[in-house]
Order: sequence, then structure tokens, then C-alpha cells
Amino acid sequence: MTLSDSYILRLRKMVGSRLLLNPGGRAIVQDNSQGILLHKRSDFGFWDLPGGGAEEEESAEQCVIREVYEETGLVVEEFEPIGFASHPERERVVYPNGDIIQGFALILHITRWSGSLRTSSESTALKFFEIAELPEMRENLRLTVDKFLEYQSSGKFQLF
Repeated sequence: MTLSDSYILRLRKMVGSRLLLNPGGRAIVQDNSQGILLHKRSDFGFWDLPGGGAEEEESAEQCVIREVYEETGLVVEEFEPIGFASHPERERVVYPNGDIIQGFALILHITRWSGSLRTSSESTALKFFEIAELPEMRENLRLTVDKFLEYQSSGKFQLF
């Protein structure tokens, strides 16, 4: 699938830039030293967790697995669902071209993966960061990491 074939871009041709509800997900991928993988987005230029919007005929977990591969080159082998992000204000994104979405994101902790890191048209850089040394991130992404830490402490699925 090419970016021009994406479900959201086809909808955009019909509705323009106005708000669209966008189901999808994001991933917490860790290395052996428990660093968290971030990718530097080519559209906004900030660091982000791998993830994105679902396509037609795709489950939320399939979406996250595909997005991890597209944005990082890593193949997800095992995962654990740890939370769901849907706060209307925090999950609202206005893209540089004026398009607006409100995301609904299943959060997966990737517990086993294979492959080698590689950037893509969506990622200009990839790096594992220690949790205490994460770069500046959007509020909803930093909250995702915080909720992941809460999940690790409590074992309870996080809604935020």
C-alpha cells in the first residue's frame, strides 16, 4: 500500500481538512536495556512513538504491527496490550497542511521483535532513549510512556 492509497487520504478527498475520528494505535518498543524506541517524524520534526491510523480490513493490533514495520523496519513477534488513549483534546492532532484528527489509540507493549532499524519516508531518525532521558514530546506521547510505567507497576490496563 502506498500513502496515496490510505483510507484517511481517500476520506480527505471527500471531507477536506475537517475533523476525522481516527482509530489506530501506538507501540512501546524496548531494547535490552529498557530504552524506548522513538522515531523522528518527517512531517512534524518531533520525536514520536511508532504508530498510526488503521486501514480498511485491519484490526487495531494489525495496525500497530504494520506501523512499527513501516516506520522502523522492525517485525513485531509478540505484544501485550497495555492501554487505550482516547482523550478528545490530548488525542487531537492538527497536521501542517491543516488536516485535523482525533485519535483513538490502542497501546501495545512490543515484548519481542526482530529485524534491523531503518528509517522510512515517515521517519528521519530512530533511537532508543532511556526513560529518564526522553526528548521533548507531545503531551499525549509523554502520557503514553507514563501510563506504560503505571501498567508495569500495577498490571492494570490503562485508559487515558
